[in-house]
Amino acid sequence: MEGAEQFCRRAGEGARGLPGEGELRFESRFEGHKIDAIRACGKACFTVWQDSYRKDGDWSWYVTGVIAFGRAEIVEDRAVVIDKVRKLALKYYPTAEEVEKEIARDGNRVGLIALTVEHMTGKLVHEK
Repeated sequence: MEGAEQFCRRAGEGARGLPGEGELRFESRFEGHKIDAIRACGKACFTVWQDSYRKDGDWSWYVTGVIAFGRAEIVEDRAVVIDKVRKLALKYYPTAEEVEKEIARDGNRVGLIALTVEHMTGKLVHEK
């Protein structure tokens, strides 16, 4: 699993997630289908992909990725939620000032989901 965790840490794309101590964390609102599904059954998976490339003479893409399977929980501690959302936002927003502005405006409405990883598997997909 160590190789998969390192892959997740350097992955260029995925649904805005942040790897942490045996968990993947991602932001969400407190309502909607995703939250309803987690409350009904916490089993979930999360896909992270990294490299995509084409081989010479081949029109289709090759993609490498990791799928993490586990249990998702809604994080209730607001201090933890804001801390982790801040770290996540700093990956995507151009400045820390913009992150703080968004947190001040919407921090009370943002939620955090923690996926405790039980199993990970890697893949190489040939999109053809």
